[in-house]
Amino acid sequence: MQIQLSKLDFSASGSYSCLVSMETPIFTKDSKTKDLTVIEPQDKDPTITFNKGTYEIGEVVEANCTTAAARPPPHITWLINGEKVPDALTKSFSNGMVHGHGYFDQKACSIKQLAIEVSELHVGDDGELRLTCMSTIPGYINPNEVYADERKTSVRIEIEMTEGPVEAISNNNNNVSSSCDRRFSSYSFEVINVVFVTLFYCL
Repeated sequence: MQIQLSKLDFSASGSYSCLVSMETPIFTKDSKTKDLTVIEPQDKDPTITFNKGTYEIGEVVEANCTTAAARPPPHITWLINGEKVPDALTKSFSNGMVHGHGYFDQKACSIKQLAIEVSELHVGDDGELRLTCMSTIPGYINPNEVYADERKTSVRIEIEMTEGPVEAISNNNNNVSSSCDRRFSSYSFEVINVVFVTLFYCL
């Protein structure tokens, strides 16, 4: 049997179950209990703010994600280039009631800060880092389930790749020869290292 509930308000939130009974023979069986939560979804995508649009390798990117007000307040997940950011690198700013007493009875926004040091691993082929803020209700779902409310915002941050110092070579022939010899020796050493590492991993 299937029933349809309409014109729900927040008071309809709670646990639901059904009872099956037969007169002949006398038989009753309770169903499993399921929780129902009535929400007020977000009316716009979250907003990402940060200090500047260009960073260098080694600098720390600090960004804030702010959601629209909803009931209950949305849960925020940060992603970098499509990969979830560990919670240790984020900080939530809430009203102290999130997932506590009164969590489902309030309408509020959520704010979460991300702080991460930029490395070459974060830089894509286009020289950019993509930040994504995903705000969802509820905060977590089981496999094969979908969020009741989900919104995303992505921004791209340009990463400047700094180059090392360039060695100046004197016009003096002796200096040039010496410099070339040094560079050749260094190059040979690097090639040997590359071959060694390759053989090591092949083994």
